[in-house]
Amino acid sequence: MEFDNKTQEEIKSYVYVYSDPDTEIPFYIGKGQGNRCFQHLEDQSESEKVKKSKELKEQNKKPLIELLRYGITDDEAAVVEATLIDYIGRENLTNKVRGLHSRSFGREFVQDIMLKYTAEDAAIDDK
Repeated sequence: MEFDNKTQEEIKSYVYVYSDPDTEIPFYIGKGQGNRCFQHLEDQSESEKVKKSKELKEQNKKPLIELLRYGITDDEAAVVEATLIDYIGRENLTNKVRGLHSRSFGREFVQDIMLKYTAEDAAIDDK
């Protein structure tokens, strides 16, 4: 399966999700351009996402692939991808990393954000 050239031009960058076809529970969130969302189906690595896809293939099934946002810039796709991974939780996905800027601007409790930006600077006088 692949997008034709016209479709690739129109959808620009996008964020996609792989879901289990029986439960519709997401197991991978990614971003890409062109036919990136289909490349994992041919991947031969030992990643968790590939293992899950192989399990489905052994049952004569394929993951559901959906575009969650498209027609956006690569930077916008990176933010959407990271937001979705943070929301679902990496522990519930096969993604290896949380996404771009997740450590700096990712999911945090509001109290922690308030402390981060309102805490007084510490004065340390130690040689």
